[in-house]
Amino acid sequence: MQAALLTVAREIPQQQERDDQLFLQLQHNRIQLERRLTAIAITASVSPLLGLLGTVSGMIETFRMMTLFGSGNPEVVSGGIAQALITTELGLVVAIPALVIHSLLSRRARAYYQQLENFALLLSKADNNSNDEKQINPRQEALSA
Repeated sequence: MQAALLTVAREIPQQQERDDQLFLQLQHNRIQLERRLTAIAITASVSPLLGLLGTVSGMIETFRMMTLFGSGNPEVVSGGIAQALITTELGLVVAIPALVIHSLLSRRARAYYQQLENFALLLSKADNNSNDEKQINPRQEALSA
């Protein structure tokens, strides 16, 4: 990503156009950094809902079995409750690490993006300084001659 910014800075001689292209490249980089983070965030938020869906279906199954066979048989009741607990557990097992990973990666992506912004600013300022020096040097050479 830094190489792409450097290429933009080297290839475009006009200051305003170069700054615009650097900004566009930064926006493209931001999209690339955040693209996969969205999938992780969706996984972290959907997993508990899927676990809840399994819990509800397990409880429905439990009540259906209780209606058919009565509540006196613990094997009938335990099967639906086990299904409900397993889906809840699996939803949380997926959601919690996904949430932690999303938090860590988004923090790293933000920090890296800030570094890219600072690099783009340095490229913009460095070219300004070198252009100013090019304009000053011919004058100084004329005065010294």
